[in-house]
Amino acid sequence: MELNDISGMLISFDQEKAFDRVEHEFIIQVLRAMNFPSNFIRWIEIIYTNISSKVIINGALSDKIEITRSIRQGCPISMSIYAVIIEALACKVRRNNNIQGIQIPNHSTNVKLFQHADDCSIISTNLTDYEKLLEEFKQFGLVSGSKINENKKPKF
Repeated sequence: MELNDISGMLISFDQEKAFDRVEHEFIIQVLRAMNFPSNFIRWIEIIYTNISSKVIINGALSDKIEITRSIRQGCPISMSIYAVIIEALACKVRRNNNIQGIQIPNHSTNVKLFQHADDCSIISTNLTDYEKLLEEFKQFGLVSGSKINENKKPKF
């Protein structure tokens, strides 16, 4: 893309099973780090602690399966919880001085990324930013359980 003599690129990537992979403990850690009220955090802990399921296989009920990750899809608060935890990644990217982003005219700071649901796009003038973003996401994945969908990752 080129606008006003500024060359750049917009690269999007998708997370693999974004809601399914989020570790419950990570949700609580992010809420605490972002100074959410303790009563709110306690309610989220109640919703996401000591969860188990059973399934019926060939007519027989299975043993308990402990569930330690996954944001409940369809739950009214799930999208908000996901937006908060993915903001942890966005904060790291914004603070990373090795990721330049792109200067938008009449804007005081460089824009580095856009996020919508589980999709993330980086806007930059160089490929190094993309590589740095992938490294940030890898580190984020180690603590959150998140993973980039390799089938949808751009190849250069």
